[in-house]
Amino acid sequence: MAQARGALVRLLFQNEATFRTAPSPAAVVMPFTNWDVKRTPNRQQNATINQSPLRNKSDPGDPVVGGSFESVLELRTIGYWLKLLFGAPVTGKAVTSQPVNVTGVTVHHASADCTAGAGTLAYTSSGTTLTWAPQGGAAGTPVNVGAGGNFTLEADGGGESIRITVVAGALPVGNASDTTINVSSTLKAHAFPINTAPRPSALIEAQHSDITKYYRTLGLKLGELGWDVLANDQNIRGSVMAAVETPEAAPFDGSPTALQPVRACSGKGRIYDGSTGLGTIVGGSISVNNNLTGYPCADGLEGYGFIDNGELAIGGSIRTVFEGDGAYQKAREGTSTRIRVESAAPVGADTFKLVVDAPTAELTENMPPKTGMSGLFADLNWAVHRGTDPEIYLVNDVAAYA
Repeated sequence: MAQARGALVRLLFQNEATFRTAPSPAAVVMPFTNWDVKRTPNRQQNATINQSPLRNKSDPGDPVVGGSFESVLELRTIGYWLKLLFGAPVTGKAVTSQPVNVTGVTVHHASADCTAGAGTLAYTSSGTTLTWAPQGGAAGTPVNVGAGGNFTLEADGGGESIRITVVAGALPVGNASDTTINVSSTLKAHAFPINTAPRPSALIEAQHSDITKYYRTLGLKLGELGWDVLANDQNIRGSVMAAVETPEAAPFDGSPTALQPVRACSGKGRIYDGSTGLGTIVGGSISVNNNLTGYPCADGLEGYGFIDNGELAIGGSIRTVFEGDGAYQKAREGTSTRIRVESAAPVGADTFKLVVDAPTAELTENMPPKTGMSGLFADLNWAVHRGTDPEIYLVNDVAAYA
């Protein structure tokens, strides 16, 4: 008998329309460095007295499926994991330049119907209002942004919108405008929701073609996903649970789609508050947890019949140069802060990136120990809290995550 080789394993992914129901084949090959997702049989122990020094054979139980995985942080296929993590994204157009004169404003992305090219963002100080005019179009209704937060600015007549975050205290003193807010004609922006809706599920198949075994998992949901923003090796790690796993004699999809990989580069990673208020950051990570709970159901089927998502938790850690100010001082005072996390990679003249921009986050105080002769660093945990929802989006050239 042949021995299966790890080097020959291939992982296929496809979204499900119905939980634990295989869709029509249209799978994608997913990169991975470790796939430790398995079936736990949960056999029943039989303690019946049997007039023997040996125990009874165990009886069948209700198997469950779950485990963990690791992969490189690849900026095309990561969208499939993010869809499981947050829900289906709304796909629009990427914005590739930021305001210079209209300070305090970050432009995240544009709607799918927005005209590509340079648009105009204009600020009127008397009413603390912003307007947006796409290339060749007229400005829409002014929006009062004086309170700060997230806003959608539309063109004249509605639609052709951009999504922005405003830091009220950093807005210009007088009127200002930028006429070079570029909406890309090629790059997409996939914006993921923040809500309590049930998360999507997927089919994943671990293919051992060298021994003609194909372990197919249905009803897979993503519980947690995390990554280190500044580590030299850009990787992700996650945990999943699923409804059922079955060994199959033939592959689910004989000709899956394989996307050209684009790995995030630590040199393009950033953690900041939109300015320099957090000080000098030398390390950091992010983790998103759906706090899933699986429930066997009275449906006559093995495994989980229902997987519930609990409280959504977004947070991580940062390491900052200890200066007695910046991030450490915010943590000590209990002051909420904006935390923007970017993982990116150059692709020719373009940049692919994954952005989590949280306007309301808190830092946990942790005074660094005074030891050794070298400089001190503060290691702080951070967590997004209720207030203004974070903007989470992925910029690349993938048309959609169906």
